[in-house]
Amino acid sequence: MATSDEATQANVDASAAPGERDRRAKRRAKTDLFVNRFLNGHPYLCRMTDISLSGARLVPVNEPRIVPPPSFVGLQFQLPGRPEVMTAAGETVNGASGHAVGIRFTRLPANAAAAIAALLGSAA
Repeated sequence: MATSDEATQANVDASAAPGERDRRAKRRAKTDLFVNRFLNGHPYLCRMTDISLSGARLVPVNEPRIVPPPSFVGLQFQLPGRPEVMTAAGETVNGASGHAVGIRFTRLPANAAAAIAALLGSAA
C-alpha cells in the first residue's frame, strides 16, 4: 500500500511528460537564494538553486578548495517571505568544490521542514 507521500509523488511523476520525470523522490522548488554552507566550522557563501524536503542544490560563490572536501556540512538560509533564519545539516551527495553540489539533509528542524513544505506548496 502506498503512503500519502508516495501517492503524491506518483501523481507528480504521472503528470510529467516522458523525459521530464525527476530522478529525485521529493518534489523540489527552484530558488535563487544566498546561503551559508559551513565547511569545517567556517561559513562560506553559496547560492541555493533548488530545495526539497530531502535536500538542496548549491553553487559555491566563495570558498577555499578543501581536499578532501568535507562529507557533512551545515547550512544557514532564509526562505522567501520568512523572517527566521533556518538551519540544517546535510551530507554532500555529488559535486565538487567550485561546481554545483547536491546536499541530502541529515538533520532538518521542524520549523525548517514546515517552511520548505509551505514553499513547495506555493510553487505548485
